[in-house]
Amino acid sequence: MLSSIFVGIVLACIFTRAQVFPNFPAGDVQTAGKPCHIAWSGDKNSTTAWKDMSIQFMTGDNLNMVHLTTVTAGRDGTVDGSFDWICPEVTPNAAIYFYQFRSPHTSIHEWTTRFPIVSSSGQITSPPNSTQPDGKPIPWGTGALANPSIALPAPVFTTATLITSTVPRKPPTSSATPTNIAPEVASGCTSFFTETSLFCNQITEFFNITIENFEAWNGGASVCNIFQKGLTPGLAYCVAGPTTITADTTTNTIAITISPSPVSTPTNVASGVVLGCTRFFTRTTELCVEIDAKYNISVAEFESWNGGAGVCNILESGKAYCIAG
Repeated sequence: MLSSIFVGIVLACIFTRAQVFPNFPAGDVQTAGKPCHIAWSGDKNSTTAWKDMSIQFMTGDNLNMVHLTTVTAGRDGTVDGSFDWICPEVTPNAAIYFYQFRSPHTSIHEWTTRFPIVSSSGQITSPPNSTQPDGKPIPWGTGALANPSIALPAPVFTTATLITSTVPRKPPTSSATPTNIAPEVASGCTSFFTETSLFCNQITEFFNITIENFEAWNGGASVCNIFQKGLTPGLAYCVAGPTTITADTTTNTIAITISPSPVSTPTNVASGVVLGCTRFFTRTTELCVEIDAKYNISVAEFESWNGGAGVCNILESGKAYCIAG
């Protein structure tokens, strides 16, 4: 089991901070080659902190945890949920494995207790160590995947590589597109990112874009499903959509105009919304600060697009509000 320090942290903080609470497995024996169940209680204090949750398969002691593989990413930890995967063959087959829960929107980490993974032939052994390095009587060990080649890297929330297309004296041609471009990238993309081992939520946060835009520029919804089609390391993906560019060839000056795709006004639009809005959001119970954080806009912008100062005090559930003027 994990250190009583971690348990104490969980118990002390459950009612004082935003958190997801892992509740399975709780020391339950798992079997390699068979479905393994993971479950959690959702964060009740924030609608955003655990929205893009990843789950890692871990081993090691309490202060020196070792990542073995990423089990899943992009899970919604703001609601109760579960995930099933096929437990891998490991060595040794002892109660020295656990799951770590992380999100790019919070510095908090959460863990399950340690559990054993029995081999497909039924083998199980005792943990190699009976006490933690700090002397606490909590058994542990450092395990490994029997086949390390199946491992997926740990999530990286801050590192990325950007290749930006420069705007020449005349409108750009296909020569501005990288040679390693992914096959379904939209034509006219103005900025590219070469994938290493990041997840979609990490890329969109780094470049301050939405998942919806990233998918639209790179081939559709399936591009962000890392366990089906997914992203391909080494290929360049679009992180800034097409622009309309006109050139004055006599003065050698360039005027660039961003042309958002036209959006029809929803039938449930709130009163006071400005004409020409290019993106809408239908409110349920979100506060202004939550809407602004989610769509990376300021309170002043939201108010100017939706009826002026004071609108944040009279938001209506079920009404569509402007989030891009």
